[in-house]
Amino acid sequence: MFLIVTITSMLTVGNIEVLVPEYSQSASLSQKKADQDKPPLNLTVTVTGKGFTVATSTGVLFQGGVQDKLPTVPKAASGKYDFEGLQKVLIELKAKNEKEQQAILAANPEIPYETIIGVMDVLRAGPDTKPLFPLVLFSTGIQ
Repeated sequence: MFLIVTITSMLTVGNIEVLVPEYSQSASLSQKKADQDKPPLNLTVTVTGKGFTVATSTGVLFQGGVQDKLPTVPKAASGKYDFEGLQKVLIELKAKNEKEQQAILAANPEIPYETIIGVMDVLRAGPDTKPLFPLVLFSTGIQ
């Protein structure tokens, strides 16, 4: 009896915590296929001396929808960059492409550093601090 009591008291019992998978309804197959067939947005914002040019995988977005009128968002009359105008364009794009997270930022070498940071801020979050395109990649040419 003594042997049984001492062996069981010295026996270490291990507990393994396991998370049980949750059950949920999956999206329909047609919805999954539609999501897979949709090409990536490939959003590119280029900063030039005249303003912002916005392009996607479907093409360049023109100023006011007028063909060949660039930049997409020109500088304001005061000569400053129109960050609010750019933000409006990006919010429209995000509404149509909710799952997109990535944007490419390109700029001419003479663009001031502060302007590039301002564009990054506009790309990352909207006026209500909801994320727009939080994954900002730099294109070659930015110094």
